[in-house]
Amino acid sequence: MLRKQSLRNKLKALRSYRKSQRSLYSKCGERQALIKKQQSRCESWIAIVFQGLHEYLQREEERMLKLLEEDTNKLSWAASQRLDTLRSSVVSCDEGIESVIEQLVDGQQLNGSALRVLPPPEQLVRPDLLLNEAHYLGNLRYRVWNDFSATADFSPVILDPNTAAQSVTVSRDLREVSYSRFSPYKSLPQQLDWAPGVLASLAKSPHDTLQFTVEVGDHQRFEIGFICAKARRKCPRPDSAQLLLLSRRDNEFFWNDDKKSAFVNCQNVECITVLYDGTRKMLSFTDRETGFQLHVCSTRYITDHLYPFLAAYESRGSLTRRIRLVVD
Repeated sequence: MLRKQSLRNKLKALRSYRKSQRSLYSKCGERQALIKKQQSRCESWIAIVFQGLHEYLQREEERMLKLLEEDTNKLSWAASQRLDTLRSSVVSCDEGIESVIEQLVDGQQLNGSALRVLPPPEQLVRPDLLLNEAHYLGNLRYRVWNDFSATADFSPVILDPNTAAQSVTVSRDLREVSYSRFSPYKSLPQQLDWAPGVLASLAKSPHDTLQFTVEVGDHQRFEIGFICAKARRKCPRPDSAQLLLLSRRDNEFFWNDDKKSAFVNCQNVECITVLYDGTRKMLSFTDRETGFQLHVCSTRYITDHLYPFLAAYESRGSLTRRIRLVVD
């Protein structure tokens, strides 16, 4: 009897273990499929970016070759003009020599035309009739790279799709988040679920300084700011002491989505600059267009690393469906 009971217990434990393993197997299969999708998205965006690079380099190559050809044609024309002058000079010298020889043979006195002073040969050749190779080839790679870097934009904050909630979508360039009922992000271990948001890929030290700008347009419900690295990512919402968020609902702004903290009623804020000053221990949110400070607070109590955070809630009354990081 004891043996049967022991076997039943063992069978129950094995069945429970099998169930958990099947669940893990299913999750691993989903994860593997997601990895393939991530690879496809990355390959697609990499192809687009490098196509742009190739097109830029091709345009630059054509431009430089065109300038080189124009410069070469100008120098060739100047050289041909100089050759014509030298050819005439040589012909004139030949005629003068023949005239002198004839007069010497005939014993005649040399006339003035045969004794005229000719310019030194070196004055007939311009030293600038050479292509300036140093202008075209000197530091060529660096100059091309430097010119391109002036056209490329840089964002100090890069969103991490692996932390995106199931109700949002992150753009391929990792700068835009929008509310979506059909998000591709399903049950990820680092995923947020207490807000339709996404974290940045890197946390910042509380002693660092970071500034970024978010284009919000007329979006009526969003949150931007920072959350502490130790703040939980699963429900319920973390304690407000771990959040440094500016929230907007309709035309009012709140601190940490607390309705009691409404402090600004503003309809025309389209771009918000977020500045975290680790030296002065201050955090500010400013309307980029007017310079009006929406909110300023002290961060002296912050000792944990901070993740930049963007959240876009469903906003039915606005044309803007996303909020986006922009380059100042």
